[in-house]
Amino acid sequence: MVNSIAIDGSGNKWFGTYRGGLAKFDGTNWTAYYTENSGLPNDYIYSIAIDGSGNKWIGTKGGLAKFDNKSWTVYKSANSGLLDDTVLSIAIDGSGNKWIGTYSGGLEVYKEGGVVSVK
Repeated sequence: MVNSIAIDGSGNKWFGTYRGGLAKFDGTNWTAYYTENSGLPNDYIYSIAIDGSGNKWIGTKGGLAKFDNKSWTVYKSANSGLLDDTVLSIAIDGSGNKWIGTYSGGLEVYKEGGVVSVK
């Protein structure tokens, strides 16, 4: 089941799946990202957003992952200001703020320097 789709500046299509991780299609080849072969914290992918620098922000059942095409950074309630590790939706505004909808933690916005809860 595909939960989310995003297209980056190079035309690559990114697909977030339910229990199947993240997949990228470049028009010819598929690349699959799972917890076993990447920095994804969980294979339940609920949302994908791509910022102006091309970073992929991936909402999962196990936290928020950032992928810069080389390395992964994972934000969880234990290591950031996230109130809940299940990230259902992400949107990025014109200022680069990441608006994060979580399962039980409400709405949060990530600004440079940390996460600010706006419930």
